[in-house]
Amino acid sequence: MKHLAPLLLIVAACGGKAASTTPGNTGGAASGPPYAALFEQGKSWTFALTFKSQPPPDVGPPSSGPAGTMTCTVAMAHAMDDRQMAKIECTADGDHVASDGYAPAGYWVATADGLWHFDGDKTMDEVHAAPLDPKLMLIAATPAERHEETGDMDQGEELQSVSATAKDGGWCVGYAFAMGDEAGWQLCFGSDGQIASGNWFDAGATTNETSYVAK
Repeated sequence: MKHLAPLLLIVAACGGKAASTTPGNTGGAASGPPYAALFEQGKSWTFALTFKSQPPPDVGPPSSGPAGTMTCTVAMAHAMDDRQMAKIECTADGDHVASDGYAPAGYWVATADGLWHFDGDKTMDEVHAAPLDPKLMLIAATPAERHEETGDMDQGEELQSVSATAKDGGWCVGYAFAMGDEAGWQLCFGSDGQIASGNWFDAGATTNETSYVAK
């Protein structure tokens, strides 16, 4: 079975070194899980973007630089049965913006157990009906560090990985998948419970990564 450690290293490059944090302690954030702000209707964040690209040596040199500004807004949030559900939509003033499959964009689902992410190209009803795989839970409601993998490419299955890491009084969550090419994302909540930073990437012959930091 191929493991996603290289992918998580790429994703974690934006997050830096994980700090030692007691599970459940978000360093002074409001009561509740560290991701509660994802479910506030109308909540908005603005981020400064940086893009970097690493093509094969025979294709061209690496490049990096500022990539404009992105704004992400909780366009819809409400409870359905035992689930809190929200959809975040993002816009940007340049060519780089988080698509429906990359956080912060897409659907977020929280239960008494923890947090999940779904692509935004589904409907709210489809997301509501979707099973919540415990192995794909990003972080528990009472946060604790975790790393889970599911799938086996040797058996023709998509390999998926999720992680939760304590950092600077807050928490980072990440998701990556591989089936030939690889892609993934990371999102970090600050000690105040707001989205502080993150990134998304795709890695085929060329690795492209967009990082964002709250303004």
